[in-house]
Amino acid sequence: MDPKSDANKALVRHFVEDVKNQRHLEQIGEIFHTDYHEHNGTVSSFGTGIEGYKNFLNHLFTAFPEDEVTIDEIVAEGDMVSYRGTETGTHKAEFLRIPATGRSATWTEIQFFRFRDGKVAEHWVDVDLFSWFTQLGIIPPMGG
Repeated sequence: MDPKSDANKALVRHFVEDVKNQRHLEQIGEIFHTDYHEHNGTVSSFGTGIEGYKNFLNHLFTAFPEDEVTIDEIVAEGDMVSYRGTETGTHKAEFLRIPATGRSATWTEIQFFRFRDGKVAEHWVDVDLFSWFTQLGIIPPMGG
């Protein structure tokens, strides 16, 4: 067991359980450096650093008010933590210029966090948009 990796994983769990699932956005500064770098273009389009990430999360939570993430697997090595999670929500307001569909969906995501001095310095997130948007009716089902 690596105490540093365990501490980093605990911070990622804190991020998911308290910041995302409980909507305690004021706690994001406990986890992320103010000048952290966001690698996901959609998330970073809402602004830089913590304020940009809060803007994105507020947009997500407005569109999917009961959005919830479950961490299915979490691993850490060196200064990196990654998790594969399952996210659920109902599309009740506009999201990324897509009008509300009123439909519920469950999708997967993979997130990577690079730590520096005990806080997140870099962040990547990849979401299974195809499955998510197919369930919402935004993308037609494939196959036959």
